[in-house]
Amino acid sequence: MIRILLVDDQRSIREGLRAILEPDSDLRIVGTASDGYTAIEQVEILRPDVVLIDMEMPGLSGLEASKIICHKLEGIKILVLSMHDNEEYIAQSLAAGVSGYLLKNTPAHQLREAIRFVHTGHIQKGPEWFEEWVTGPATNRGPAGKNGYQQSAPPISSTLSQPSPLEQNKSNFPFNFDLQDLLLGIPTEPRPSKLLAPQIPNRPAIKYLALGLVGNILVWAVSIIYLVFTPPVYTSQWTITLPGAGSSARVDLPGVGQATSENESPYRSQASDPRENYKSLALTDELQNIAAAQAKIPLQEFQQPRVQILLNSTLMKFEIQGQTAEAAQRKAYAFHTALGIRLDQLRKQEVTQSDKNLETTLAKAKLKLNSARQKLTQFQTSSGLDSSDQIRDLSINIEQLRRQNAEATAQLKQVAARFQGLSQDLNLSSQEANDAFVLEADPLFQQYKTNASQANAALATLSSRLNANHPDVLNKQEEKNAAETALVNYGRSLLGRPVTQATLRKLSLKSNDGSDSKRGSLFQDLISTRSEQQGLQRQTQELNQQIEQFEAKLKTLSQQNGTLVRLQRDVQIAEAVFSSTLARLDLSQASLSASYPPIAIIAQPSLPKAPSAPKPSYVLLGAVFGSLWITVGILIWWFRSRRGQRLNRHV
Repeated sequence: MIRILLVDDQRSIREGLRAILEPDSDLRIVGTASDGYTAIEQVEILRPDVVLIDMEMPGLSGLEASKIICHKLEGIKILVLSMHDNEEYIAQSLAAGVSGYLLKNTPAHQLREAIRFVHTGHIQKGPEWFEEWVTGPATNRGPAGKNGYQQSAPPISSTLSQPSPLEQNKSNFPFNFDLQDLLLGIPTEPRPSKLLAPQIPNRPAIKYLALGLVGNILVWAVSIIYLVFTPPVYTSQWTITLPGAGSSARVDLPGVGQATSENESPYRSQASDPRENYKSLALTDELQNIAAAQAKIPLQEFQQPRVQILLNSTLMKFEIQGQTAEAAQRKAYAFHTALGIRLDQLRKQEVTQSDKNLETTLAKAKLKLNSARQKLTQFQTSSGLDSSDQIRDLSINIEQLRRQNAEATAQLKQVAARFQGLSQDLNLSSQEANDAFVLEADPLFQQYKTNASQANAALATLSSRLNANHPDVLNKQEEKNAAETALVNYGRSLLGRPVTQATLRKLSLKSNDGSDSKRGSLFQDLISTRSEQQGLQRQTQELNQQIEQFEAKLKTLSQQNGTLVRLQRDVQIAEAVFSSTLARLDLSQASLSASYPPIAIIAQPSLPKAPSAPKPSYVLLGAVFGSLWITVGILIWWFRSRRGQRLNRHV
């Protein structure tokens, strides 16, 4: 079995090659690649026997990929499939070490044989260069390939005595040397100097002329016979319209309800066209039977009419044929009358069936109405709930509480925003503002703060009069440090996190000496805002609790009221269904044309003045075209035959 790798940047070509090669049991496609780099990777992994590769691909070309494959891997045959029939491309490919070069238009069976030929160790080359290879100089076209085969053309005399591999396997290697289908195998052993070409029969030009004359005579004979022996046919035409307007009727029943009967426009739905229904009806056998009876002619003589729906209109056009003009017009009138008769029959059937269905529905609706009223009475007696007013009042109260809650929530948001603004003015974050509020609200912390401030002031006074090493200064320094340490420790216990003296100074909402009146004012606003915020939070909590209590009560009442409303609705629905069914039964005659709208004739059936068939001009035009095609076909056949003869002599 020959393992093959397909390399081409076009997926359609890869799939086409797969479809061509896979049917053969000895050929197996082991992989595909769309560029040169992928081809190299696939070759290293799969190790195929033969690689079919394209010359031109994006990225790394097929020629460069072939050089790399031939250099790195031994024993792998490469067969190039190219669109270029240029000798330079062949020389470059052979220099790269490939084992064959074919055009992409090579026939399928020759491609398969070429793969087998290359796999056996031969050099495969396309037919376009056969004559140059045989008669040209015996010089190397390139260096030896990777397989070690010298790609040179030996003299013809050195190969005449040796049997060609093609001649030895002529039955298994059926080359066709006709134009682009020609394919030549170049073995590494001494090459054949001649090939056998198929013989193309030599037909004289007189034979082609005779065939052309016979074909033209047949075409014209058939046309003339048709015109002479075909009886004339006359066509009568008429046009009808289906109205697009609708109608409706309405009946009011005081204290009970109302009922309506509406006949919609047949063109209201975009998914259907009533004219299509009428067209199908016009082509039924039953309608033809009625029309034949109206025209008093046998059914087999009454052909189906031709029906045409005119777009963007409500019109339908009918055509019917007859052997004479009067017969065609008589059939047209009979068919139109039959269409009206059939529509009346269908309308009556629809009304009869509708009345039966309505009477059955009316009886069922009456039973449901009585049952619904009985269930409602029993529930009202057992539950004591007669109306939904209690539920409505409770719902109103809940809505008022929700409105108050919404207002309180909005105020709370405003206060929180103001609190946030004050915190920013004090250069404090929200957390720091809360911490400052906690510290300022604690009297013991304020006492510690006062002690530290007094100790600091006393130390400053002594330091201004005494030396830093004076005992009084040192004692006051220790007192100041102890006061600050106590202040920091107590602040840490209040805030629940480590703090420093610097942090406490930052959280101080007023200066130690009381001179910062603005900061103190902001602190007072912060305290009042905080108090207001807490009050609003308590108010919203109370409102939420009240809402929850009322909603629980509403839920309990709603369970009973839901049953009451459902029973009342069942009674209302039963009454509406009963009353509307009763009214529809009385109004059923108003919708006779609901499914089958009336028709009106726009143009009366015409009396044809001339036959509609056969048309001599059309028949003659067809004969001219037929004669022309036959003549052109014979000429093409003749030219191909002459060309094949010349090629045969050349080969």
